[in-house]
Amino acid sequence: MPGYRDATRGHREVPASEVEAHEEALPEPGEHDFEPDVERIHRPLFREPRDPIEGREPAPWWLWAVAAVA
Repeated sequence: MPGYRDATRGHREVPASEVEAHEEALPEPGEHDFEPDVERIHRPLFREPRDPIEGREPAPWWLWAVAAVA
């Protein structure tokens, strides 16, 4: 991975190892981690039932009632 230029500190060269180290860095003690826990955020979405396949939607309840009465 090539290095980058730092736009905030005099356009110094930033080695790739420093960039990678920041990607895996943990917050300092007492600070908040602003990286969201993606699995925790999306867990409710995984519990939702899947949408039915087009053309295979379940019949409405009133259709079943009419069929049972007839």
